[in-house]
Amino acid sequence: MDCIVNRTSEHTDGPPLPPPAQAPERSSASDLVRTALRKDSHLDFRQITEICERLETEPHEMSETISVLTTALQDEDTPLRAKLQALTILNEATYNAKVVAACREAVGLQSVLASLRDVNNKEPGDLTAENVRMLANELDRVCFVGPVTGKPSSPNRAANAHLERLEKARQKAQEMLEISQQKAARTLEKTATSMSSAIRKAERTLDRTADLVMQEAERTLSNMVIDGHSIEAPDHNQVQQQRQLKQ
Repeated sequence: MDCIVNRTSEHTDGPPLPPPAQAPERSSASDLVRTALRKDSHLDFRQITEICERLETEPHEMSETISVLTTALQDEDTPLRAKLQALTILNEATYNAKVVAACREAVGLQSVLASLRDVNNKEPGDLTAENVRMLANELDRVCFVGPVTGKPSSPNRAANAHLERLEKARQKAQEMLEISQQKAARTLEKTATSMSSAIRKAERTLDRTADLVMQEAERTLSNMVIDGHSIEAPDHNQVQQQRQLKQ
């Protein structure tokens, strides 16, 4: 018993345990937007969903996030592709009525949307400018015309993300099926070639064996004598020709 007490005492008197590791802080909505608008970034549905969900759970970040997007749209050095990404983020975020209210209060947003509604194509056939004009017109209508309300509810973003994952899984399964079919076809082709080669080899072996048997029979008959008379052995070449004719 004394031994147990002493061990317990030693454990209690030991150095304190380090505090549990804290989970890393999630990026703010404005930081997510800055990352999405970088030159080397390719905006996708996952990034847009993350930004919109962050604005819903952290509404106090809306003003700064809208300000970052507005600044990107106003900056003449911002590539048109990056402005299209900023408009795409805003367009998805305005399903939230609070985001619409923040956009209406954002300094300079309405005027920059008006200028983007008239942006021209830099290259023939380039759809970037056309998409910029379309989204700028839509955002101007939603944010600055009529009452402050969110856009009519679209299919749930989580459901869309799930459908996107299912589609990717379907495409992957299709690719795997095509690869398996190609491998199976190659395997069957190799098997058929091997079988054909084995059959031809067996036929050649049978022919050689038959020739050897006939030659041995000729030698045996040539040495046989019945009732004092020798037996004339059949000509091997004639026998072989007769076999070929029968075949």
